[in-house]
Amino acid sequence: MSLWKEWKVKKEGHYTMPPMPDRYQPREGLEGPFMTKSGKVLYYDPKEGKYYDSDSDFYLSDDDYHAYDNPPNHDPNYETMYGKKMGQ
Repeated sequence: MSLWKEWKVKKEGHYTMPPMPDRYQPREGLEGPFMTKSGKVLYYDPKEGKYYDSDSDFYLSDDDYHAYDNPPNHDPNYETMYGKKMGQ
């Protein structure tokens, strides 16, 4: 990756998510699927006002959703679209 692209990724805070697995398809009554920053795929149920995990068949609390979408080691300001730290 060129230095310009690395700077642009850092400056704009942009990174590319991996492709959505084929097994996750739109579901009636739910919004999504959405991939979180940790890679977990969820749906949003507007009637319940919560995110739904189709793998476990459970609704997530807000704290659980935020844990998936903001993993502790995730620093979007220093990741490239390849998941490497800047300059590596």
